[in-house]
Parts: sequence; structure tokens; C-alpha cells
Amino acid sequence: MPTVNKNRFIPIVLILDIIIMIIIYQKTTQRQDFLLAGLSVQIILGFVVFIWFLFFSGFPKKLRLMGLGAVVLLGLLASVSLKIDDYSGDMIPIPVWRWKPKADEVLDREIKTAEARAEEKIRYAFPGFLGPNGDGRVLDLKLARNWEETPPKERWRQKIGAGWSGASATEDVVVTQEQRANDEMVTCYSLKDGSLIWSHSDQSRFTSSLGGDGPRSTPALAGGMVYTMGALGLINCLNLTTGEPVWSVDTVKKYGAVSPAWGFSCSPLVLDDKVIISIGGSKNRSLIALDPMTGAYLWGGGSDTVGYSSPHLHTLAGVPQIVILNGNTVAGHNPDNGALLWEQPWGQGKPNVANPLGLAGDRLLVSSGYGVGAKLFSFTAEGEELKVTETYESRRLKAKFSNFVQYNGAVYGLDDGVLTCINPDDGERLWKGGRYGHGQMLLVGDLLLVQGESGELNLIEPNPEEHRELGQISVLGNKSWNNMALSGNLLIMRNHKEIVCLELPTMTH
Repeated sequence: MPTVNKNRFIPIVLILDIIIMIIIYQKTTQRQDFLLAGLSVQIILGFVVFIWFLFFSGFPKKLRLMGLGAVVLLGLLASVSLKIDDYSGDMIPIPVWRWKPKADEVLDREIKTAEARAEEKIRYAFPGFLGPNGDGRVLDLKLARNWEETPPKERWRQKIGAGWSGASATEDVVVTQEQRANDEMVTCYSLKDGSLIWSHSDQSRFTSSLGGDGPRSTPALAGGMVYTMGALGLINCLNLTTGEPVWSVDTVKKYGAVSPAWGFSCSPLVLDDKVIISIGGSKNRSLIALDPMTGAYLWGGGSDTVGYSSPHLHTLAGVPQIVILNGNTVAGHNPDNGALLWEQPWGQGKPNVANPLGLAGDRLLVSSGYGVGAKLFSFTAEGEELKVTETYESRRLKAKFSNFVQYNGAVYGLDDGVLTCINPDDGERLWKGGRYGHGQMLLVGDLLLVQGESGELNLIEPNPEEHRELGQISVLGNKSWNNMALSGNLLIMRNHKEIVCLELPTMTH
């Protein structure tokens, strides 16, 4: 009787694996869900193959016992030596050695102070989240287009604590937020050489294996002060030149702020006589305004839960208003008293992160990841009321962590990690190409800087006809979700381990 070759079942398992992956791909519109489901399928099928090997393969008993011992030994070694301490933007686990301390735990936490400078001498190059106008654009600089001839030069590099905060900058200093062990810190570095000028610390630590540790808000610079929001809801006002505290407010204890799953991420908005923060408090305290000099409560408005975006001042249908993307709505508030001017439902219960983008013609483009997509809202004034109309809904832009920008009538953004260009008038895709992961972008003059999730810097020509990558350099060799900042032609990039200053080549004529 011929011997039955039971190994023939291996191709069947592999074919089954492929079929399941195709079904998953067709059933989900989210890259994250596809990758996680695919990972689960591989684990289950691997287990099935292992059971087949042990009990049904027909291999010699000694070989099967050796295989069992090898798997058990490898499993024990992995459980003893590895831990899941980090995740990618697509929620794929990243294993690290158990005995290796977190990078922020070994950094110096000495509180440093500096001598004061006159406020009138301070020039705010990049005063807050998404730059001078809060739209991710710096238009008064002309960058060189050929990085092979004139590549960016590294000015300095420093180790930095954990956190996803962006940086703000004057023409002399860079201010950011970071976590060092159990101290949540606001730090000020010299733009010239990266040396630490001053630091302020609070005993506070937000920890999340999925979302990462530390603060995630970007400081706001105004009137000689630094305004920050910690990951657990602490608002600080510090002297910009010395780091000395002026006032602080715990929004959870004082105003009923409700901490979101991934930590407070709102970057403060400073208007002339108020500091505006999204905290997600109930009883008309979803959005609040504080006095910039004393921290005293001025007003509150709305009752939605907090999202992960930041307030920004827009004028729509001739009405100045503060637009905020919340946990379940997008809304506009009166900047004088916080009253809710309009509100639209938004999202599917997933994190809302990217800031809404104001467009010409009294329009607002809103987008989220996790399969949500984008909508365009149009505004008209009817007496003292604002009428909001949904113009279209599009799945062509799903901005997960990354903010998107407009240039010459087109909108550019990372659609689930792939750079895309859409027509904002109808939401149709003009092109899609170049996987940069869940990074960030900044429009500088007529060129687009895209920071890839893996830490590279890409130079893109924003052209509505096709994807044109002009150059790429490696900068941060690790997961990079933080927003960039620019002072003159000095670009600040950071992640949860390093901060780097690059001198960007500019046009000479």
C-alpha cells in the first residue's frame, strides 16, 4: 500500500490563508483593520499548522517532540525577554527588550532657569500649533528644489523625552513638551545649538502602550508667555524667557474636564485677551476661555466630549468663530462669549484628530481616519443665524493623525498613510501615491515637506496632476508622529526620542 503524503495539506492551508486575506480586504475599508485582522489570521493559521504537525503530519515522533520543545522554549524565552511597549500608527505591536528602560527614564530631569529678556525683542516665527496662521503653511520662504545638489544640513541633534508634542519657535528658541520618567516637562532649547535653556516640570505621567507616553499638545507662544496643556489636563502659563510659572489650572479638578482615552491633545489657542482650550467638560464647558495673565475663567460653551484636535479662529459667512472638532461633533463658537453658533454630528465614535481646514467661499473641510472620510460644509448668513449645508461626503481623504493643507486650489493630505491630492470642490481624488505612513506635513512656499512615520523627510512638489517627489533624507530613525516647526529656514523635527534642527537650502535668486 503506498504511503500517504500528509504534507499535501500544507498547500491547502496556505491557499486558505490567501482566500481569508482576500475576504478581509474586501470587507474592510480601513488599512488598520485589515492589518490587524491579517495578523490575527496568521496567528490562528500558525496554530492550526502547529497542531497538524504534532498530531496529523505523520512525521516521526522524535521530530515532533523536538518541534514541540523548540516552540515551548522559544515561547518562554520571548515571554521572559520581550514585552509590547509600543505600537505603530496602524496599531501593529512593536516588541522591545524587557530589561531596556524607556528612553525618557534615563534623561536628566534637572529644572533649569534662565535670565529674562525683554518681550518686545521676541520675534515669533512659529508661535503655535500648525504655524503662524494655524493652517500648516509658511508661505514667505522659497526652498531649493534639488536636494542632491544642496541637501539639508543638520545643525544639531539632542535626545528628548517621550511625547507627541510639536514644537513652537521664536527666532532664538524652540519650546516643546516632553516626558522624563514621572516628570511632565515644558522645555526650551536654543535654536542655535540645541542646548537646554530652561525647563519646567510637573509630577505627572500619562502612559499608554497603544498611544504612547507623555504629553501631546503643542505650546502656544504669545505676549512673552508659554501656554501648554498636559496629557492629564493641566494648563500652564510660563514666562517664555525664564520658564518661571505664572499660573496653572488643573482642568479636570476645577472645570470637570473628562480625560480622553489617549490623553488631552488640545494645543491652546491664544487670542488677544483669552486662552482657549478644548477640555470636554459638561454644562457648557466643552470649550473654555481663560484669562491669559491670571488663568481666571472667562467663559465656556458646548457640551460635547473632547476630541484630539485644537481650536482655531475662522471667519465663515462673515462671522468670526472658533471652530473645534470634538469627540462626536464639529462646532463653531462665538469667540466673545463661547456661545455655540452651530454644530454638526461627526465621526463614528473613533478618535477625531486632524484640524478642520477653512477654504475660500465660506467653506470648511473636515476629515478623520478610521474609515470616516471627509465632508465639506458651506456657510451662509441668514439674519443673525448661520446656515450650515453639507456640500458633499468623500472617502478620498481619511486623515488619521495627520493634518492636511491646501495649495493652489487643491488639498493634500495623508489618506490612511498614503499621500493624496483631492479637488476640494467635489471631493474627488486627483491622484494618490507615496506611502509615508502616519506622519505630518508642512507647506513651505511652493513645496510640501512630508515627515514620514518612520522619520524620513520628503520634499514634494504639490502638483494636482501627479505625485512628484523631489527628494528624501533620513532624519529620525524611529516612529515620528510629532508636528514640525520652522524658524526662518531652520526646520525642527522630533519624535519621542530625539529632536533635530535642519538647515533647509533656499533659493538664491
